[in-house]
Amino acid sequence: GAKKIKDILPDAVTLFLLPPDMNELMIRLKGRMTESEDIISARIQVAKEELAQSSWYEYTVVNRDIHTAVEQLLNILSK
Repeated sequence: GAKKIKDILPDAVTLFLLPPDMNELMIRLKGRMTESEDIISARIQVAKEELAQSSWYEYTVVNRDIHTAVEQLLNILSK
């Protein structure tokens, strides 16, 4: 994750993109209708583990609305 990148490239800018909450992530994954319930459950578990590592990132963007999230990403990139 971000720590490994920072160890190799200390000047790298790190960004963590996340859903508003785990329930919304579940809704989005199910809404795609591309994965089984088992795969979705596994992805939710991985997301929880990744979220625990979010403090290593310099920036966090919550993807509540795609347009707002893109705007925030562009603002970060333009710094």
